[in-house]
Amino acid sequence: MTLQECYQNLGGDFTQLKQRFPSVQMVKRIITKFLEDKTISELCHAIENERGKDAFLAAYTLQGVCANLCFDKLLASTVQMTALISPETNTITENCYLFLEAVKQDYKLTVSSIRTYLDSEHEE
Repeated sequence: MTLQECYQNLGGDFTQLKQRFPSVQMVKRIITKFLEDKTISELCHAIENERGKDAFLAAYTLQGVCANLCFDKLLASTVQMTALISPETNTITENCYLFLEAVKQDYKLTVSSIRTYLDSEHEE
């Protein structure tokens, strides 16, 4: 699998990625680090424990990472999630739970695509 195919699978913008990063090696290092990132678990934990401020921070952080890495599909669901969380009132709305499932699904797709890409790189 090529990096371009990986981005097609995860719903990312490969053209924008190429403009943003100078080399495939740099992208590989960064997306490998993404697999180690704990922001999604922080988001889930904050929502499950109804901690709106922490949930907002985690969602906003994930949103920024996705924007920088051109993970457009995951970015879209994360943007929607961020808009539903009110850090001022520290509350989690019912819709947050619904959108959390969408974020988790898009996250799983992103991670799966990255792992498939990285595994195919090791086979060559």
